[in-house]
Amino acid sequence: MNIDNGMRSSSASAFVEKGGRNPNLEVRTGVTATRIVVERGRAAGIELKTSNGKDIVRAEREVIVSGGAVGSPQLLLLGIGPADELKSIGIAPVHDLPGVGRNLHDHLEIDLQWECKEPITYNRLLRLDRMALIGTVGVLLFRSGFASKNQAHVGSFICSGPEVPHPNIQFHFFPVCF
Repeated sequence: MNIDNGMRSSSASAFVEKGGRNPNLEVRTGVTATRIVVERGRAAGIELKTSNGKDIVRAEREVIVSGGAVGSPQLLLLGIGPADELKSIGIAPVHDLPGVGRNLHDHLEIDLQWECKEPITYNRLLRLDRMALIGTVGVLLFRSGFASKNQAHVGSFICSGPEVPHPNIQFHFFPVCF
């Protein structure tokens, strides 16, 4: 969780709204990236669907694709990916890159809860009057206190067994009952 001055901060908030004017950044809303423009074997820009039709935004040096775990490979696969598979569904490949779209894994989650013998949780704060006080005074007025911080204070990455070469289990500890 990104916290800035007691409030959760998104990438847009941290880098666009509060980042000030950056001559290297142009923000467009209400558009959809429809493909990566490839020229002379390299990404040269992005094609956008706009309310007026299509537009191409060209990059001077590099194209950064950051559409998340699903959006990035989806955008790439509109021309960059396993050529035979792209051709089979009517997409003209501009670059054969077999690994694109592979190894997408769902993040399965299991919630486990224990009752503690000692009062070590924040459950005492979950009364309506206390939550209202925490939200109004703590967050809105002073940007401090319980609700202005990340609630997952502890986490770890572990291997599920000795034969696993890298961590494949992630733990989070929340000191509150959900």
